[in-house]
Amino acid sequence: MAGKHLLIYYNDLSDSDNWAVARFLLDAAARDPSVEVVWIVEPRQVALGYPPVDQTARNGIVEVLTRCFPELVLEGDNRAIQKLVVTGELQEEQISPFRRELDDDEFDLVCSRCSRIQAASYAY
Repeated sequence: MAGKHLLIYYNDLSDSDNWAVARFLLDAAARDPSVEVVWIVEPRQVALGYPPVDQTARNGIVEVLTRCFPELVLEGDNRAIQKLVVTGELQEEQISPFRRELDDDEFDLVCSRCSRIQAASYAY
């Protein structure tokens, strides 16, 4: 019994030449039953229209939102809060009731990252 050959292809596929190589490898492997291909698509960062935020600022935003919306943190898991920070799904109307509880810097930071309406008016 002949041995199997394993080919691992790891690439981001963002360019046409990467697609061409991937197709070539798959076509070549389809012709030879002793070759198996593992195709790993490299994860890429996605820009959602917000400028990058450093980890310190991100941690601050998460901390403020955790205080404002403790119901979104389930058994210490703050993924729902992280999603709000990344996607900007939180609207200004949802943040406004907490205005008195937050200092100006905290409020501005949360609005600039989490509210599409407010973020549009900030100069970056």
